[in-house]
Amino acid sequence: MRSLLLKGAMVVALCVGTLGLGATTAFAATTVKANPKSGADAYKVIQAQLDKAHAKAKSGNKYTVKVKKGSYKLSGTLRIYSNTTLDLTGVKLKATNKSKNMIKVGDTPLDKKTGYAYKNISIVGGDLNNAGHGCTVIQIGHVKNMSLKKMKIHNTKNAHLVEVAGADGFTVDSCTLYDQVLTKNASVSTPEAIQIDILVKRHMPTYRSEPLACKNIVVKNCTFKNVPRGVGSHTAILNCPMTNIKFLNNTFTKCTSTAIQTLNYQNCTIEGNTINGAPRGIAVYTVFPKGVFFASTLAKEGNVKTKISSAYRTPAANQKIVINSNTIKVAGDDVITKTENAGILVYGYNFAKKLTKNAGTDAIPAGNYYASGVTVSNNKVNTTGHGIRLVDTRNSVVSGNTVSFTKNGSSQGTGYGIQLIDQSINNQLIGNTVTGSMTRDISIARGSTLSRDEGNKTSDGSW
Repeated sequence: MRSLLLKGAMVVALCVGTLGLGATTAFAATTVKANPKSGADAYKVIQAQLDKAHAKAKSGNKYTVKVKKGSYKLSGTLRIYSNTTLDLTGVKLKATNKSKNMIKVGDTPLDKKTGYAYKNISIVGGDLNNAGHGCTVIQIGHVKNMSLKKMKIHNTKNAHLVEVAGADGFTVDSCTLYDQVLTKNASVSTPEAIQIDILVKRHMPTYRSEPLACKNIVVKNCTFKNVPRGVGSHTAILNCPMTNIKFLNNTFTKCTSTAIQTLNYQNCTIEGNTINGAPRGIAVYTVFPKGVFFASTLAKEGNVKTKISSAYRTPAANQKIVINSNTIKVAGDDVITKTENAGILVYGYNFAKKLTKNAGTDAIPAGNYYASGVTVSNNKVNTTGHGIRLVDTRNSVVSGNTVSFTKNGSSQGTGYGIQLIDQSINNQLIGNTVTGSMTRDISIARGSTLSRDEGNKTSDGSW
């Protein structure tokens, strides 16, 4: 018995000693509870505990703020900082302030941090009802290693549900995002439910501007419903691509624009997603006539330095973009772009002259910003317009895809099953099946060429 007691005392001493040295973090965690009154405004009660975490949490002693289950009002912006988890499991929050985010990383209204300053943050659970207000529900900037898990985020008007910029390591897992209204007369375009943005004043005015691209981003197992666009970007920094981006196994229902849209991404995987009704399923852009800014513009706004060039650079030969095993049903007309329907679109731009600078874009230099190194494989597309369309796209592979057509009253008048146009050169078409196209099953046009054509099947004999 004495021996057992001695061994137990040694274990306790070891645990205490380990904690004292800070060498083991398994025991170094603190949970504090926020207990608002049922149905009351929970803002001050929760923020008090988040402030406590802000003052005391460290990488070796992370804090969890656990909110008591229940339904509450929220009159202000909950500010969350490094090494903190906000546990909202079983909690419903309804916004009562029309002009404030429900949750924000960092200080409010203005945050002066630079770089990936806020680290190790997570929000778990919770139902965030923005009550139809015109402000982003969760806004995130200058962050490293953050996650949103098992959340419901909904009911906003002319605003994003989640907006993130300047992030290295950001994961959204098993969340439901829905009921995002975009009116025709909206003063600012905010179509994405999850907008992967850049730190420029026009888009992220409460954070310090900086040419700090997002990287290591994962959105997986999420559900999007009744939103204009599901996830992606309509802003970019010239010569500073967003990298290592993954959109995996998400479901999109009743999107009124593009379910997934990327702009100036490299090393991007879009895989296993189900899109149930969207005018355009997946759209991949290298640049765009608006929304692209120089790094120097962001650096000047934020009073920081940058070495990123504002000159035209030849695009990478292998941009490592994979669009694989997605199921897409195209339906309706795009309320934002007014462009032709498509299941999958890969789009490079060849600017004959530099763009005109305005509030929404810089004077991007003339040049061919082609897409290159794209794999479009094993997707199932049912469309009312185009199936798979590559524009100014090189060194890419389209293989094992199935494209079919449905006429459902859309205003679309023409459509190609698989189309390569505008100098789409050195591409491969392998083992694709196209049935019932409106215009032509496969079309290679306007200076485009194939390096390999093998095993493709069509219903109209056009290939």
